[in-house]
Amino acid sequence: MEDKLNKGLLLTIAIPVYNTKPELLKRALLSIPDSKYIGVIVYDDGSTDYEYRTLIRDWLKNDPNFSFMNSDRFIFNRSNENKGLGAVRNTLIRKTGSDYIMFLDSDDEVMTDNFGEIIMYLLDNKVDVIYGNISLSVGDNMIEESWRDFVNVRFMIPYFTTCNFYNPEFLIKNDIFYSEDRRVFEDIMFSIRLFYITEIVLQGSNSKCIDKSIYKYNLEGYSLTRTDESKDRLKVLSADLKYWINEIKSFYIVNGSESCRKDQLKPYLFNRLRYEVVKLIEYCMKINGDLDTYKVLLDNLKPYKIDEILSKDI
Repeated sequence: MEDKLNKGLLLTIAIPVYNTKPELLKRALLSIPDSKYIGVIVYDDGSTDYEYRTLIRDWLKNDPNFSFMNSDRFIFNRSNENKGLGAVRNTLIRKTGSDYIMFLDSDDEVMTDNFGEIIMYLLDNKVDVIYGNISLSVGDNMIEESWRDFVNVRFMIPYFTTCNFYNPEFLIKNDIFYSEDRRVFEDIMFSIRLFYITEIVLQGSNSKCIDKSIYKYNLEGYSLTRTDESKDRLKVLSADLKYWINEIKSFYIVNGSESCRKDQLKPYLFNRLRYEVVKLIEYCMKINGDLDTYKVLLDNLKPYKIDEILSKDI
């Protein structure tokens, strides 16, 4: 891979792919505005389906809707091994030569109606992060999740990381990266550390919230985070959640209760556990689960357990 990618551009939209259905990747690419300020990187994380190179080559030749892919604003890279979503995103944070980076899952879409306003703002201002809203799409229903509501109404750290624009130099300087040790919830400490640095340490002095959706999260699609439906998932998830509980607890202890905002960490942890248990229940309808694993997960899900989980004495 080159030393720096998309050098000189304002924004890079980075799309990790792993055995993504071609029609979903095509939809994701078509949602990106063809702008001289925006570059795209598609990074294939060692897919076992090797059609991507041929597929993209055919698009370059035959589909006028992908004219921007003929320019130096489009890059396709491929790893020979599957490193995981966290590792791919970290690589692209370090390698992008653009002023900002945004992550797009290959089965989702960007909502470009609000991009113009953001681009114009960034041409005149330098910020660490632009926080946007995210729209959750289930069939014909659309639910907008607001960054402001997360923080000011629900008293919760926002856990969506794809609906933001990041200055990669800021992320690197403050050691804000995705986990490469776990492939479940690899964005947990990214979210927590990002919020801690921008909103607690810097008091929002160099971040901006755009109270409009810039990302469409398709809940019925197929993505890197929804590919493993094996029985083994039920058995390893309990260990994964214990790992993240310890990571959050350590962060809380090191940074102190006042600076770390326990009132933010508690609902964050609770909601992430609840989200994963709901997914597991859905899987349970299809396969026979591990009863003991469910008992552990459901026990951790009880709200009164969160204080105990985050306690220094546990």
